[in-house]
Amino acid sequence: MKRAKYLFSSILIVTMLFSTGCGRTVSASENPDTYKKTEAGMIELRPGSYDSADTCVLMEVDEEEKTVTFYNLDVERNYTLNYDSMTYFYDKYKTALTPGLLEPGSIVDITFLKSSKRLNTLMYSPDAWEYTEVNRVSIDEDRRIIDLGNETYKYDDSLKLLEDTDEITFMEINPVDVLTIRGIGKTAATVKVERGHGYLRLTGEERMIGGYIECGKVIKQIEEEMLLTVPEGTYDVYLTNKGAELTQTVTVERNKEVTIDLSEYKPESLEKVATVLFTVTPSDAKVFIDGKETDVSKPVTLEYGIHQVLAKAEGYVTTTSYIRIAEDSAGISIKLDPDTEVNKKGTVSGSDYNKNTVSGSDKATPTPTPTATVSGSDVTPTPTATPTPTATPTVTPTPTATATPTPTGTVSGSDKSTTAQNYVPGTASYPRIIIDSPIGVEVYVDGYYVGLSPLGFKKTEGEHEIILRKNGYENRTYTIKADSDDKDVSYSFSELIESSNN
Repeated sequence: MKRAKYLFSSILIVTMLFSTGCGRTVSASENPDTYKKTEAGMIELRPGSYDSADTCVLMEVDEEEKTVTFYNLDVERNYTLNYDSMTYFYDKYKTALTPGLLEPGSIVDITFLKSSKRLNTLMYSPDAWEYTEVNRVSIDEDRRIIDLGNETYKYDDSLKLLEDTDEITFMEINPVDVLTIRGIGKTAATVKVERGHGYLRLTGEERMIGGYIECGKVIKQIEEEMLLTVPEGTYDVYLTNKGAELTQTVTVERNKEVTIDLSEYKPESLEKVATVLFTVTPSDAKVFIDGKETDVSKPVTLEYGIHQVLAKAEGYVTTTSYIRIAEDSAGISIKLDPDTEVNKKGTVSGSDYNKNTVSGSDKATPTPTPTATVSGSDVTPTPTATPTPTATPTVTPTPTATATPTPTGTVSGSDKSTTAQNYVPGTASYPRIIIDSPIGVEVYVDGYYVGLSPLGFKKTEGEHEIILRKNGYENRTYTIKADSDDKDVSYSFSELIESSNN
C-alpha cells in the first residue's frame, strides 16, 4: 500500500510538471533521443532533449539571468525559459546566433523541456514575414486590418505592439516613428517601433512667428510655445519667415527634448522671390497659399522659403501641402483625389497615408513627400509600404518641387481651432475633445500649446497628436482619431513618468 501511494504521488508530480507552461507537447516518437533507460531502469534525459515545441514571439532576453521570455500567440500569455551552453540559437537560414543578437518582436520556432523550463533550440521562423523601415502605415482598428500599400493583413487580440521590450498601444505610435511589422500568413503578429521620436522646442522665436519650421519631414507654422514631435536622429532644422532663413543642426534623442534658442539670432533677409506656375486638377479648385486665396491661373510670385498650399474643390478631398521655394522659378502640380466612400473609410494610425499627388519641376529644393514618387509632370502615386516578405519598404523622392500632404482637419498654424478651455460640462456651444487626466500637465495639440489639464478644446474631424508635458517628467505623445459627430469625447491618459535625468 505504501509503495502504491508512492507510485501514485510520482505519477501525479510528473503529470503536473508536463501540464504547465505553453507550447505543443512532443511525443517520444517525434523526438526519440529525448529519453534513455539506464541499467538501473531509471529514466535519464539526454543533453539537448525536449518535449515541447512552440511558434511564438520573442519578447525579451536577459543575458545576466540567462532567460528568454516568449509570448504564445494561441493562449496569449508570456512565459520564461532558461538557457545554458547547450542551448542553440539560429536565424531562419540556420546560421548560429548569440543571445545578444536576438531581436525582441521576432517570431521564432522553439523547442524546450517543459519540466525544467529549459530552452533547447531557438530559430527565427522561416514561415514568418517581416517588413522593415515602415513609416507610412494605415491601421483600421474597427476592421482590424493593417494596410501596407499593396498588401493588407488582419490582426487579432494576440497582436503585440512594442517599443524596445515595452508594450505600448496604437495611440502611442506616432506618424514619424519607423516600424518593423512581422506576421505569419495573412495575420500580423507584432508591430515594433525601431526608431521613435523626441521633441523640439523653440525659445526666443518672436521674430520668426508666422513663418515655418521644417525638421525631419515635419513642417509646422511657427507660433508661440510650440513643441514638435520629430523623429529621433540628427537633422538640419530649416526656419523661414518673410524672406529670412535659419538652418541649424540638432540631434534628437528618443523621448527627450531639445531646444533651439533664437533669442541671439539676427535674421538674414534673403530678399529673393520666385515665379511659380501652378497646375491644379480639377481646374476649378480653389487654392489658398499661406491662408490667402490665390489666383493660380497665372504665375504667382512667392518669397523664398516654405509656404503652405491648401487646395479644395466640391466633390474632391481637400489637401494641405507645403512647398519649399529655393530657385527663381518653379512648377508645381497638385492633383486632388475624388471624395469617394473609399477615401472616407479606415482609421489611420501611425501615418496620414494621404495619396494626393503633388509634383513639380527641378527648379525648387525638394521637400520629401512620403506618399508618392514624384517625377516632373509624369506622376505615379506609389504607396510607401509595398514590400513582399523579407523586403524593405522605402521611398526615394525624386528631387523636384514637392509638397507634403497633411490630414484634413488637423491643427495647423493660422488654421488651428483648438481654443482651449477648462472643462465645464455643458458650457460649450461646440463638441470638444476633453483631456481629463493626468491633471496639471501642459497639453499640446498638433504641436501647439493649448493649456493645462484638465481642459477641453474644439473637436475637429481627423487625426490629432496630443503631447503631455511636465517639468521633471518624460513627455508622452498620443495619436487620436476624432469623428465628425456633435458629441464630446474624453480621454484619460496614464500618469507621466518621472525623468531619469532628475
